[in-house]
Amino acid sequence: MENEVNEMQLEFNDQLTKRVREYLDQYASENDIDLVLNDAQIGSTVLYSQDALDITQQVIEGLNEAYAAETSANEEE
Repeated sequence: MENEVNEMQLEFNDQLTKRVREYLDQYASENDIDLVLNDAQIGSTVLYSQDALDITQQVIEGLNEAYAAETSANEEE
């Protein structure tokens, strides 16, 4: 049972990571961004960045909009 839960969690994390990366590819292309860094992990190499460079909120909002649209489309089927 525990192994099943672990496998489900890994699959969910893989799907989530894929969606975030796909959205970031689109967002970066549309906003002429050449590099997106992840500074949320321990051992991050980002020592300083201006708040104006932080796109976290825009990415979260975009992902939420995409999820809402996908959910709405699935409900209509």
